[in-house]
Amino acid sequence: MAGGGWQAWRDNWVARQELALWQSRARAALRMPLGRLRRTGAQAHQLRAALDEVIHAADSRLALPLIGSRAFPFAEEADRALRPAPWRGPIPEIGLTALAPGQKLGEEVALFHDCPRAEIVLRQLRSPLQHGLAPFALRLEVFGFAGSFLSLVVDLPSEMLEDLGPRHVLQVDAMVRTEAPLPLYVRLNLCQGPNTDERVQALSGSGEERRAEFDLGSAVPDACLAPRPVERAWIDIIFATPGMNGIDLCDLVVSRRLRAAL
Repeated sequence: MAGGGWQAWRDNWVARQELALWQSRARAALRMPLGRLRRTGAQAHQLRAALDEVIHAADSRLALPLIGSRAFPFAEEADRALRPAPWRGPIPEIGLTALAPGQKLGEEVALFHDCPRAEIVLRQLRSPLQHGLAPFALRLEVFGFAGSFLSLVVDLPSEMLEDLGPRHVLQVDAMVRTEAPLPLYVRLNLCQGPNTDERVQALSGSGEERRAEFDLGSAVPDACLAPRPVERAWIDIIFATPGMNGIDLCDLVVSRRLRAAL
């Protein structure tokens, strides 16, 4: 047997033994002494964290491209395009309730609000769209809301910031379903040293498709992009009057392209 074949056979044999072991422990869990159950539960949590990482990497690199998770139909002329992790593949934190301000869902996304009583649920689910390209979606359920703001923050990776400057247009595309009509806005935040350039656009469109565009070459009041590298950037998806609503963010794509030459 060739070296690669032997390694594959060994890996499969080990996987079958480990699966049989944990299936046996699952059947015995209701009858285990509490001390052993506590140790087994701790081991299971550690194992689940490792398995979630493997599943996420495998789905992102192997299965998901086959159903279009890396396709960006809204960004045909883009030189960079990003679909954040919660829309690309499964994440360990499937759902969060009673969210504290700044609580993260995965590595790239966090929810911010100032509501003293956070009756908010944020969870990942399979995309409800039959025609969508993102395999996963985020579901935001807001019940009583007494705060003044609610926003989903998405950090932009360093790859999106390479040579980013006034010659670029940054575009945000989303597929959104809401139970009740809801105004949505996007705030773009670009950090250059101690200064932060902030720009706000409505996330508008017809039906489920929404878009906001930021022309970095045009000046806006109280904001000016300096001729120096952008060190950090993020966007805020701002939900106006979100109380008593269910919101499905079925896709989110951030892309950039060069401005048309004058």
